[in-house]
Amino acid sequence: MRNFPRARARRGATLIETICTTFVLVLITTAVLGLAAAGTRTADQRTLEIGMGGYARTTIDEMLRELRAADQIMVSRPIAGRTYTTDYANIVFEAPGFDPSSPQGILPGVYDVVAFRFDTARRELVETTLVGAGSKRAAR
Repeated sequence: MRNFPRARARRGATLIETICTTFVLVLITTAVLGLAAAGTRTADQRTLEIGMGGYARTTIDEMLRELRAADQIMVSRPIAGRTYTTDYANIVFEAPGFDPSSPQGILPGVYDVVAFRFDTARRELVETTLVGAGSKRAAR
């Protein structure tokens, strides 16, 4: 015959206690991993926003530099087989030709036509240039 009171004195963890402990650890691990994943997504989104802000500033600076040198804003002008019209999403202007070797960077008597078009589908600004004879402006 066995002595049950002595067996209870050497007792370890029961199956129920082990299952409950495992369940609690799984819940805690799931919560911690979820928070880590959310933090990573937020950091990636913030990095993207910062990069887009820098790109927008660079693009606006380039546009302003071109517009300050503009000779006239045009209503409509064909460039490379496509007609660009100044409206809510596009601006077409004529600027003096570009000559990096001159002190002002201007090539007298030569004009380039520049069009900035906002592509709403891709949400980006596209520049198209019709370069005059002798101008060193990059044709894009």
